[in-house]
Amino acid sequence: FIRVVVEDTGIGVPPEGMRDLFRAGGQNRRFAGGTGLGLFSLAKRMEVLNGQCGMYPRADGKSGCCFWFTFPYVPDKDAWTNCDGSLTWKNSHRRIGSIRVADSISKDVSSDKSVGEVGSPLSGEAKARGRVLVVDDSSLILKTTSRMLRKEGFDVETAQNGEEALGLMELNSYYFVLSDIQMPVMDGLEMARRIRQVEADNTLDCTPQFIIGMSANSDVATRDESLACGMDVFVPKPVRFMELVKWMPPV
Repeated sequence: FIRVVVEDTGIGVPPEGMRDLFRAGGQNRRFAGGTGLGLFSLAKRMEVLNGQCGMYPRADGKSGCCFWFTFPYVPDKDAWTNCDGSLTWKNSHRRIGSIRVADSISKDVSSDKSVGEVGSPLSGEAKARGRVLVVDDSSLILKTTSRMLRKEGFDVETAQNGEEALGLMELNSYYFVLSDIQMPVMDGLEMARRIRQVEADNTLDCTPQFIIGMSANSDVATRDESLACGMDVFVPKPVRFMELVKWMPPV
């Protein structure tokens, strides 16, 4: 087995809240930031690898926690044992549990045109489908979601909070806006309220902006709050293109 322990110096977590952090949306993003999916993703990966994960308070009494995970490790049969006890691999792979993975991957998937071409209903035939705006404070979410939409033929612009998004919407029109719910500076809920207020105050006959809200918290209360603030649709994270297709407005 391989065991990994990571110790942080964060705000800490009460014992009764530790188990909830490993479910989707269990993290309180208002204080911790991020997508709320990291520990949930770790738990699912450990489940696949027949491993375990968890957390406990720091032993030194300082604020923060220790996060750990462990999984079975089986050396490749093609490994040589050196005189100093280290291993040299006959090939560039190693085996972790029952999953075989590459020792190193040097190719940047963002430049690999073949990534995602299989199984997509529009791949290979995608044409320009309009400009969309993706709003999220996570650079990772912006990158992956933008890549997904560009692959399907969309012209994508991004913003890291609602205030930035409103500034872009003053300059451009968008087929739809895909926005996170919780963000610093201005969250998606307040952004939606302001968009609807501007539309209500506008004496010209204009098409309302179509807004899709997204969040790792997929409970009924979060969905209802986003719709009440003026969003047209709510989808849970991680966002999948086939889920967006169901709700996209007509061209």
